[in-house]
Amino acid sequence: MLSYKVIKLSDPSTGIVLHVCRQSSNSHKNHSVYVLVQGARQQLPGNRFDAVRLLRSSGIDPVGVEIAAGLDRCAADRLVDELRTEHDVQLSRRGIRHPRLHQQADPDSPDLDPTPVYYVYELIRPDKDEVFYVGKGSDRQRPRIDDHVRKAKAGKHGHKFAVIRKLLKMGLKPVERRIAANLTESAALKLEVEHISSIGLDVLTNDASGGQTAPTGDDHWTRKHPEKVLRGENHPWAKDPELARKNVERMQAALKKDPSKRPRGAKHGMAKLGRAQIDEIRALYQRGLDSGRQVTGERLAADVGITPTQISRILRGKSWSLPNLIAKHGNAKLTKAQIASIPERLAAGLNQKELAVEMGVSHSLVNHYAKLAAV
Repeated sequence: MLSYKVIKLSDPSTGIVLHVCRQSSNSHKNHSVYVLVQGARQQLPGNRFDAVRLLRSSGIDPVGVEIAAGLDRCAADRLVDELRTEHDVQLSRRGIRHPRLHQQADPDSPDLDPTPVYYVYELIRPDKDEVFYVGKGSDRQRPRIDDHVRKAKAGKHGHKFAVIRKLLKMGLKPVERRIAANLTESAALKLEVEHISSIGLDVLTNDASGGQTAPTGDDHWTRKHPEKVLRGENHPWAKDPELARKNVERMQAALKKDPSKRPRGAKHGMAKLGRAQIDEIRALYQRGLDSGRQVTGERLAADVGITPTQISRILRGKSWSLPNLIAKHGNAKLTKAQIASIPERLAAGLNQKELAVEMGVSHSLVNHYAKLAAV
């Protein structure tokens, strides 16, 4: 049976508790610290991430202390909630419920979609013929009831999903009834607020009084995919799908004509590192090899805010290729000088297979470095 341990993460200089969590007993002792630092580097919202960002700006990392081990999941969760309450840090679902964050929409905003494709609907319990939820949907997306049922089956938390799961166990399914259709986004938001108010939040399973919009659509997409915005792409469900299609076709045609135009390295929209940081990562790893004390990929990854897999790709030359590879990777068969000599020897007329046999490596490895040099 899987067991868990409870970890308390705190500021080593002041002793202030930043976060309390559970993790598998088999996981690395610093796993929670790594996850917390990664979230802070990825600019995730939350008090604990803000505190870690402030802490790391002073050159200090949070410290994880094991509070208890060998617990089952329920016992671990109960202890986590007790400690979070004691230290006044963010509570889990078993403490205070935190409804899904939505964007508060101004129903009179000119930025709302004027297309009449929105509707306001009710979810009805067929066993009692009672309305238990009011929401807003769009004809551009799948029916909202299908989305609610899918999430309820997946075990999503929330009063609404608990009611749907109860109906499904009884062999029933909630009924969706549209009270108005072919509305603009502004009109749908206003009607949703009015209808929720007329029924009452104390009767419904809604978390809010309506008039809010989930973080979806064109604006959300551009925030989630800045690299695609930089490349001229657009969301297929954006307000101007024709423009989106033209932008995608234009980008694809340009890349087909000249693949070198594809943004790479620091020029890529999602790049987190620059050439100087790549060279520093390789230098740190090389110094560790020279001193006989290898620096782990997890530690390097936590310092720069990327994954250990990407660190491995950087060290092996799969990402951010030549120049400035480390002189000798832990599993490397070739030195930097040998790698640099490959294109020269091939240009002199030597066959790739012959060169691979001479160097004691595979033909594919010689071909890989030959392609890198040609880029």
